[in-house]
Amino acid sequence: NDNCGATVSYVISGATIQASTSGQVGTKTFNKGVSTITYTVTDARGNSATSSMTVTVNDTQAPSITPASNITQNMNNGSCAATVTIPAATIIDNCTTVTFTYTITGSTTGSGSGQVPARVFQKGLSTVTYTATDNSGNTSTATMTVTVVDNQNPSLVVGSSVTVNAITGGCTATTSVSNAVFGDNCTGTVLSWVMTGATTGSSTGQVGSRTYNVGVTTVTYTATDGSGNTTTGSLTVTVRDLQTPTITAPANVTVSTDAGQCNAAVTILSTTIGDNCPNPVLSWVMSGVTTGSGSGQIGTATFNKGTTTITYTVTDGSGNTASGTQTVTVNDTQSPVVTAAANVTVSADAGQCTASVSVTD
Repeated sequence: NDNCGATVSYVISGATIQASTSGQVGTKTFNKGVSTITYTVTDARGNSATSSMTVTVNDTQAPSITPASNITQNMNNGSCAATVTIPAATIIDNCTTVTFTYTITGSTTGSGSGQVPARVFQKGLSTVTYTATDNSGNTSTATMTVTVVDNQNPSLVVGSSVTVNAITGGCTATTSVSNAVFGDNCTGTVLSWVMTGATTGSSTGQVGSRTYNVGVTTVTYTATDGSGNTTTGSLTVTVRDLQTPTITAPANVTVSTDAGQCNAAVTILSTTIGDNCPNPVLSWVMSGVTTGSGSGQIGTATFNKGTTTITYTVTDGSGNTASGTQTVTVNDTQSPVVTAAANVTVSADAGQCTASVSVTD
């Protein structure tokens, strides 16, 4: 206002700058920050007055972050980690200056500014958290994950198979097998084993020295890493039984035929057998006047008159055999019985000095 009329002009300084301009400001675009508008009113005589105001533009908009998609990648060959290249995250803000940082947590840890460079990630799940901060202190965060998968099987080399003889008088042998050699691209691999066949059992670690039964035992090793990948290998332990069984046949037998018979029922004493391993099998064959064969003890059998040879054979589970014999002699000590027909008296045939006579048997 002026008593004689006046003109107005303004100057803008600060965040927004504009040289002296006449008239009112009206609608205008102001930059972020504080801008000062200084008005000057001047009358026709050159008298002037000034007054100022400020326009403050606050940035309350947080930046936006769009990270790359989650990544799953196999480990480097022979390593328990993977070199991963992460595509750049996209950061957008209404103002130009943004500070960008990241933090890695989980199986891999670390932090830095700007985009995440190609780097080594450890096995498992790592979370990458991005933080964008603009000049006004507005912040936003976004995350993505990097999963490193162990798809590599452990290595496993088992020792050579072993063959030993059973101990004297026993059906077992104690022997050692070479340690299995195993490894993996990651630590924490566990070795286990299972025995099948003649000897059974299972445990973890090396087999070492153990007692094995006669026969073939298969030892199967399994190496299992922390991710569940496995490798198996096997060897055999063979315990040979080279010891022959023992056999003692009963004494020879001599008997008379049964009354009215041309043979005799004879009870044969048991044959004594033994072996270093259990359950040897007894069999027998009869030859001579009586023939036959069977397994187990004979017990009571009928033998014909004359001499019968019984050959016993004991066989163990490894096929080793031993034999023994006995004879059974059946003698006929019974005299024959004869009854003559009655005496016969006849007359000489006619004109003959003899007679044809039929004698009863």
